[in-house]
Amino acid sequence: MRSLEGAPTSDWWIILDFDRHVQAYANESESTEELGVILAASLAERGLLAHHSVGMLASGKEPVWMRPESGKHRRWEILRALALLNPGETRLANFLENAGPAMGHQATLIIITSSMESDWLKPLASLFWRGFTPTVILIDPTSFDAPSSTLANVGVFDKLLRETNISFHVVTRDLFKQPDIRPGPRGQWEWRIMPTGKAIPVRTPDDLTWKCLR
Repeated sequence: MRSLEGAPTSDWWIILDFDRHVQAYANESESTEELGVILAASLAERGLLAHHSVGMLASGKEPVWMRPESGKHRRWEILRALALLNPGETRLANFLENAGPAMGHQATLIIITSSMESDWLKPLASLFWRGFTPTVILIDPTSFDAPSSTLANVGVFDKLLRETNISFHVVTRDLFKQPDIRPGPRGQWEWRIMPTGKAIPVRTPDDLTWKCLR
């Protein structure tokens, strides 16, 4: 969903929020959990193909902590970690607060979450002011049949993040209606990464080559 034009040379950190409390399930094959894994894998591949060092953090039952590295081995390390990931108990706000001090400075940060709780915006803002260039990809849980009455309005996040100049995009269950939304040689989401490090969506992929890992 994005092409990498004018991408910065900084490391990439991909953070996947796998807190079980914020996941929503439309059915056995369509969930915020599954879509988050797909997005994380696809973005990692795009970063590696653009010769970035890519790291990944995931707040699963067994947390994933992978410092940025480049090379073909990193792709398979990330895919294996995602294939084994199970939802955990750690809230995104706590995860960002705990991970922040060890991530260094001035890297591209991509957060994938379905959390509609606003408490994680404060530690995210702290990372922004420390020199990280963040992009938030919010998987809208209401599109997966989560009760909208208990969730904040997506527009609130949009307003708050744009006021701080943090790139923000919403994705929904409709992405599962695309023919194939998996990473692979022909199945790349295209991400345009701007010179500032912001990520902008362009189009979806069409390859199923990684599905055997799930």
